[in-house]
This record gives sequence, structure tokens and C-alpha cells, in this order.
Amino acid sequence: VNIGGITTNGIDLATHYKLPSTSVGDFKVGLDWTFLRSFVQVVPNSASATGFTPTELAGSTTAFGGFPKQKANLSLNWNYGDFTAVWNVQYIYSMTEGCPKAGFTGGLCSNLGTSAGTSSNYIGKTVYHDWQFGYHLDGWNTDLTFGIRNVFDKQPPTALTAFANSFLPAFYRVPGREFYGRVTVKF
Repeated sequence: VNIGGITTNGIDLATHYKLPSTSVGDFKVGLDWTFLRSFVQVVPNSASATGFTPTELAGSTTAFGGFPKQKANLSLNWNYGDFTAVWNVQYIYSMTEGCPKAGFTGGLCSNLGTSAGTSSNYIGKTVYHDWQFGYHLDGWNTDLTFGIRNVFDKQPPTALTAFANSFLPAFYRVPGREFYGRVTVKF
């Protein structure tokens, strides 16, 4: 896309806290939260007096897709001797995208308007959970890790993208649960 420019602003909040040690291990909590106030994309438009048309893509938009106004990651880390565990929660706020009435009447728009340009598609909030477990082999200087991404197999919401009825890969994960293992040796 030939984009004339992008102007964006928002607020990022990050806080992490290590709790006092306990008999069952050490705990640390973390929160990273992004608040998107505005995301304006300017594209060339010969019909406009200025030659460009700005489109607000934060939260609710008349265009396909857009950007959620809030995204957050919340983590809880646990460490006990050679054992570790992490629980991460990723939160993506809801948004509404525009959809043309013509061509999308097959149930793809959640709210069909009565006139051109008034139809919309609601994309609900999404929450993903990830777990990771680890063990450190001190004598071998090796870490063993096992994890599960998208523990509860949360499916991404359906969005009307340039590729028709799909999901927005810039924000949402590929459908399905993912298992992984890792061996890290330091020498």
C-alpha cells in the first residue's frame, strides 16, 4: 500500500515486582500494558482537496482491520532451587472494523447497517494463556525447558481482512495449541 504517513500515540505501562522469598520458592509478577490513543494512516487520494485521506485505525474504524486500543501481558514467575515455572497471560482488547454491506451479507458482518458504509464487524477481546516449566542440571550447566503456548486452545477472532474472512496475524496467534521443548547447554 502506498502510505503517505502514519501518526500514532499512546501510553506504555510496565511494572514488575519480586515478592519476598517464601518456603515454597521465589515469585515475581510482571505487567506490560499498552494503551493506544490514536493510529492515523494517511493514504493518497486524488479526489481529496489535499491529495490525501487520513483514517483512524485505533479501536473502532470504518476500514478493514485496525488496531486494538489495549494490549497487555501479565506474568507470574516461580523459582524453587533448580525448578522454574512461568504463567503468562496475553490480553488483546476488542475492536470494531467497518465492512461493506455489499458482498459480505453471508453472516460475515456482525452488524449490517441500513445504508452504505454503516455495516460493521465486532472483534471480541482475546486472552491467551502460556505455561512454561524448567529444570536446571547444575553439574552439566544445562537447562531443560518444556512449554505450552495457547494452553486452552483459544481460537483467534474472525476479522474481515484484505484476505477475506480470516484473522489478523499482526495481533492474534495462528490457530491451535503449541507444545515445545528446549535443551540449553552453556559452555
